[in-house]
Amino acid sequence: MKIKKLLPFIFGLIFTTISCSSDDVDLNPNYPSEFINTWLESYEESYGIYRPSDYKIFPESIYRQSYTFMINNECEYLVLSPVDAHYIEKGYWEYIEKDNVINIYNPDKELFKKLKVTSIAAELLQIE
Repeated sequence: MKIKKLLPFIFGLIFTTISCSSDDVDLNPNYPSEFINTWLESYEESYGIYRPSDYKIFPESIYRQSYTFMINNECEYLVLSPVDAHYIEKGYWEYIEKDNVINIYNPDKELFKKLKVTSIAAELLQIE
């Protein structure tokens, strides 16, 4: 008798688990090779300017945003902490060419950030 009462709950739990799977997001594997790099915010130049991490010795900074875009749509990004305990988060990324947008997803493949790309080259990533 108890099993009959639990069956709807069990099926509901299974359905919820399957439908909320983090694999639901299909990432676009097509992107220009110039993106594959570690990009550091170069706010001394202008807002939205990012340079490769080995571009120059950057001045000391309390916080300098960074993104590392890797093959297989994996990435790492610096997360700003309100108590200055900034940390690197691993996630996923994709480039949507028709919109010139980089979508960055957290480890659960939930959209974390959108970056509107205005220019990409070997030594420059510029966003709006």
